[in-house]
Amino acid sequence: MADVEPRHRRSASAGHAGAPGRRRPVHRAAGPHRGRRWRPWQPGLRRQLRPGPATIAAPGGSGIIIYDTAGIQITNLTLIGQASPPQGAGINLYNDLAGNIKLDHVSVSHVDISGFEDGVSIGGGQGTSGFSHVQVSASALHDNLANGLTSFGPAFDPASPGYAHAHITVSHVAAYRNLGDPAQTSHNSGSGIVIGSTSGATVAWSTAYDNGGQGGALSQGPDGIWAYDSAGVVIKHNLSYRNRSNNSTDGGGFDLDQNTSHSVLEYNLSYDNSGFGYLLYTPTSGYADTSNVVRWNISSGDTQVNTRCSGIEVLGQITNARIYNNTVVMPSRPTTAPAIPLLLGSGPSGTTIRNNIFLTYQPGAVTYARSALSRSAALLQGNDYYSAAGTWKIRWGDTTYYSLTGFRSATQQEKLSASPTGFAASPQLTGPVLDLSVTTPGDGGSGFILGTTSPLLAKGLDLLALFGINPGPVNYSGYSVTSSALNIGAQ
Repeated sequence: MADVEPRHRRSASAGHAGAPGRRRPVHRAAGPHRGRRWRPWQPGLRRQLRPGPATIAAPGGSGIIIYDTAGIQITNLTLIGQASPPQGAGINLYNDLAGNIKLDHVSVSHVDISGFEDGVSIGGGQGTSGFSHVQVSASALHDNLANGLTSFGPAFDPASPGYAHAHITVSHVAAYRNLGDPAQTSHNSGSGIVIGSTSGATVAWSTAYDNGGQGGALSQGPDGIWAYDSAGVVIKHNLSYRNRSNNSTDGGGFDLDQNTSHSVLEYNLSYDNSGFGYLLYTPTSGYADTSNVVRWNISSGDTQVNTRCSGIEVLGQITNARIYNNTVVMPSRPTTAPAIPLLLGSGPSGTTIRNNIFLTYQPGAVTYARSALSRSAALLQGNDYYSAAGTWKIRWGDTTYYSLTGFRSATQQEKLSASPTGFAASPQLTGPVLDLSVTTPGDGGSGFILGTTSPLLAKGLDLLALFGINPGPVNYSGYSVTSSALNIGAQ
């Protein structure tokens, strides 16, 4: 049975448009005059469309529009956009009320959406007016032009942060084959799940795959799952693979992008993406990118096409990021292009990188910092740097080091007080660690377990005792961990 249950209605004037920034996707979902709209709530009203999943075929515009209203539950529907080129959103939430009003409760579950510009669009058009407690679950968002799911609001002001939306939850959603708009040349398109202008969001147990590759922008690209202009976003237990870009930028697995703060990437698996596995990015100074965490994640075989990218990247003026207990495995290539597990830009400050495995099967550097970063800018401690092919090397600014001892002595990295830290040893992972075929979030971790004779077993730094960092209760596969006996890596 397909049900749509409206609970209340607010009136407002028509119209809306998103105001994209550099890394923001463009939003052109149809205004409230197109698509299926719901009449004012009446006590006891419940609309039963027909037995089984009902289908809404939209000849133009959006399939369902929730405009300046909330208290709505949508479930058990198939929505198909029929316009060419695709228009609107399968489910289009938009609030442009004056007064910074957040409309509460919209639930979307068990829907299949295809053929629109966006699958689900959650927008705010005035001040911090938007939506709160939006849940999208157990749904497939596929074969749309621009993005599977996207939320957005007015332009963000880092000097006075404000967010259109609060408490968005995305769970058990599959976003795939949203390839991007070739006609959109100024901004990225073709992402799986994008969280923007939101305070407090969770994306969990979801999958983004085979997105991107056809967007028209040349200076930026889409990613599998990412956030921008947001705070308190937790992206966990997700799977992102085979996502693409039509240029040498992006096409990555997971990303905390411009003006994202106090957010977490954890327990995710990224593999075989065109670009990076995990990215922390802000373009220049004056952005609010601070206090983000990347932990207990795995990157396998990423940077399949965009060889400028790396397994984990920290680019721009990122402050106080904590990156720990991740495993990055980079593939061999038929070319001489490097496959670098860790890439650091010139602008981080207060960023710490600890207890990670950085493994590459391609000759070249295992870590590359574009400038000779000080310990106060980026501090590396307790990591394993292993090159399974070619000469071991770390490039730090203009200098290349050919041993961990030499790197440590010259840069004072990989030291705890006066004691040396870090390894340049084979982690002895169980395998397989490349050419994965995982399709279910949470799977795929067994090959990254340390072997019984690995030198990294229980050799991780005690994050809680030494640095006051609670590493969390479990590793990638959900096994309990204690800070005093951490392995190096995500398992």
